[in-house]
Amino acid sequence: MNRIIFLFSFLVACPSCSSLKPIEYRSLKNFNVSALTSRPELSFDLHMFNPNSFGAKLKDFKLEMLIGNAKVAEVKLDEVARAAANSEFSIPIGITTSLSDIALFLPAGIELFKSGSMIPIKINGSVTVKKFLFKKTFPLQFEESIDPGKLKLKK
Repeated sequence: MNRIIFLFSFLVACPSCSSLKPIEYRSLKNFNVSALTSRPELSFDLHMFNPNSFGAKLKDFKLEMLIGNAKVAEVKLDEVARAAANSEFSIPIGITTSLSDIALFLPAGIELFKSGSMIPIKINGSVTVKKFLFKKTFPLQFEESIDPGKLKLKK
């Protein structure tokens, strides 16, 4: 009898987990640039939303960051983040990039910064959403423009 109850419970729970919805991008906040002269570091908070009716673990973030059309960095986060059901959450991201990658962005970046125009940022990649035994990898793509006046430069 216990096996039948377990099997029935498992079958009822499976459809809700197998229909994982992709995590939604909301915004990019607190964009900081530091150590520009040695080993540039970029940091920001990635605000996202979990549209699922259950909490889930997010892992295996693989991101590629482009500022303008220049690839600045690739990021792989191995840390597990937890997203509560139907809620917004924030993931702090820190990137150390090379001066050669920044140099690709520099000509266009200086022009954007001087003109006061919004600085376009694109992030492409993927994230794996996991609940119980079920997991699914979703593409993650978004574009945001940052006001250069709100950009925080640290030494």
